[in-house]
Amino acid sequence: ALREISILRLLRGQPAQTHRIIHLHDVQSSWQDHDAEEGAGTSGCLGMAMPLFPAGSLGGILEKQQQQQQQQSSSSFFNKATKVQLAHDLLTAVNFLHVHGIAHRDIKSDNILLQPAEWSTSNSGDPKIRWRAVLTDFSLAKPVNTIIF
Repeated sequence: ALREISILRLLRGQPAQTHRIIHLHDVQSSWQDHDAEEGAGTSGCLGMAMPLFPAGSLGGILEKQQQQQQQQSSSSFFNKATKVQLAHDLLTAVNFLHVHGIAHRDIKSDNILLQPAEWSTSNSGDPKIRWRAVLTDFSLAKPVNTIIF
């Protein structure tokens, strides 16, 4: 948790919409009744306050889609434009990290959270969501030397 907090604090400064990295709102040490004897925050637990993503992760949505397709033949959850947008968001996040000398080291579908950006209506009248990707879980991230020979 300390590595993740340190990395996210280093990256603060620009709006999360710009670089597609999870925003760290606050960090708190745990506070429980038994802490009174030892002093506040000495239990070794830290909590990070971050935005809520009710849609969940890309991995979770892909898993649900796979289950639905096994039960019935349904169309893909993401259209081509959404897939391109999600890829662009991810590349934007990785570029931002690399420019700032950070290697994420754990990019996978479970570490990509989805955020609805816009609602629109298709020709059939069904609501469509435009999704945006946000990269999260910096527990394995590491500062790297940015000098290239």
